[in-house]
Amino acid sequence: MKAFQLLLPAWAELWVAGMCESCLTSGVDSASDCLLDAADRLLDRFRDRCGSVEASRYGVPPSEVLALLGAGVLVDVDVIIESGTAAGVSTETLARFLHGTGTKVYSIDRGGYQELIPVAAKRLQPFNVTLIHGDSHLELPRLVLRHPGRSIGIFVDGPKGESALCLCWKAFVLSRDVKFCGIHDVAPYWHYGISELLEAWGRTLLLSYQPRWRSAFAALDTESGHDFGGQHAEAKRQLGYGLGLVAGFGLLPLGVSGDNQMDRLCRE
Repeated sequence: MKAFQLLLPAWAELWVAGMCESCLTSGVDSASDCLLDAADRLLDRFRDRCGSVEASRYGVPPSEVLALLGAGVLVDVDVIIESGTAAGVSTETLARFLHGTGTKVYSIDRGGYQELIPVAAKRLQPFNVTLIHGDSHLELPRLVLRHPGRSIGIFVDGPKGESALCLCWKAFVLSRDVKFCGIHDVAPYWHYGISELLEAWGRTLLLSYQPRWRSAFAALDTESGHDFGGQHAEAKRQLGYGLGLVAGFGLLPLGVSGDNQMDRLCRE
């Protein structure tokens, strides 16, 4: 049993039987149920460990980080690679929650928001996080290949839109060790225009802007004082920013609905 499994000791026998990972491959409704259940079981630990994370408009709302962690638990993730550190809010939340599990966290940023670099560095200094300055299209594949045979989860909070989709797709093609990819800022009000693609893709496990997730966990965003101001403020408060969780080839073999379209898109 790996260290991460100890977070949910009641599920230890399911991990041994391979049932936790398989529940993500039994259809969209089953996957959503699994993720909701996992997140609910993690909620007390999440509040205890991550409730002190300072909110930021540049950060990922807590309810959406919780979805990532739920997926991580279900696949017993060894490595999480984040693309787009920004102010380091989601990175800190992941690091706080995962402290003591043995799961390694990397975060890549090309430095597009220069003023946030020292903010993130100070925020993350106490934690076991490796920060990498560079282009995720180059650095992320290198990190995946550095951890053969390890269960890997990816979170893309930059680039956005179709570029984010293709970063995930190319990671899936590169290695079956990549179990899932989370794509941020996918709610329908964003101009990136990928919500319909995700809703139709047979690989999509969860869209956090949909009612079941928001009704279960949006209270976390309110508790944290997350700032949903700026453009689309009302839609943001209602839907969050939107996290799409997509299964890699290690969970769902190549050939599900939408794979051909994604392959064409990412070859252009």
